[in-house]
Amino acid sequence: MKPFAVAPLRTRRSYCCTGVSVTRTVMLWAAAAALAAVGAPAHAETPDALSRAKERGVLTACLDQYNYPFSSSNSEPPGFDVEIVRAVAQRAGLRALYFWADTGTRGGLGRALRTSILKGKCDFFMGIGEGPDTDEEMKDKDLTLTRPYLGLGYVLLVQGKVDTALSLQELKDKAVKIGTPMSTPVDAYLFDNGYERALYLRSREIMKALAQGEIDAAMVWSPALAIARADHLDGHFHLIPGYTPEPGLRWNLAAAVPGKEPGLKQFLDDSLAALLRDGEIQKIVERYGFPFYPPFR
Repeated sequence: MKPFAVAPLRTRRSYCCTGVSVTRTVMLWAAAAALAAVGAPAHAETPDALSRAKERGVLTACLDQYNYPFSSSNSEPPGFDVEIVRAVAQRAGLRALYFWADTGTRGGLGRALRTSILKGKCDFFMGIGEGPDTDEEMKDKDLTLTRPYLGLGYVLLVQGKVDTALSLQELKDKAVKIGTPMSTPVDAYLFDNGYERALYLRSREIMKALAQGEIDAAMVWSPALAIARADHLDGHFHLIPGYTPEPGLRWNLAAAVPGKEPGLKQFLDDSLAALLRDGEIQKIVERYGFPFYPPFR
């Protein structure tokens, strides 16, 4: 429908020449404008995030730029979360874009969420670990988690004298010292269950100790293997075949989505489920040199 043509407001000169009062002219103009507003179609509501993404042809994810092998803004390969975002976008015929956040600064994840997804810089935030603290963070910020798309945990590496070991219990029976990052969940677990430990500040130091033969066993965060493989190409350490992280030492990864965007959440849930079912996420993760675990139940 064409909008009503509204005559221009008459000036005092028009009043002098025509004898029509200015007040009456203004009233007529206002009435015409009101009728135009009623007759014209109402403006469409702001579309939801998924509709906007499809309209633009772009799906935007927030990721930590300094968190390799999860995600990195200046490395190739760029991190498994970046590749998973690309795969999600490609399935829908969209292009993937990234907004780089930093969870390692003061304020941690909470600040990263406030300065990125809560400011509308992206559609969703990748690489969020499930757990009670996360649940509280999501509730506080009116965010919700997608279905989990990957399981991570502390894994057991062996070499040398215990190269053929098949379980953590076997190392305990042989009183083997296990390289452990201090003040971490795995440190507490081994201490509480009576295992011998060799404590180190960081996983990288543990991997170096393994490579130099200082220790023959270690428990490390599984993604740390991506860096260790590159740092120690001639290392003889390996993961115990079929090893699954112990309960309490394993977590799932999901993505955070605004609570007001159920359509986007459903889209991501369906996309991630399909990528898991087709084995695509497993292929991506294993290219980084650490074990793939489907989400833990």
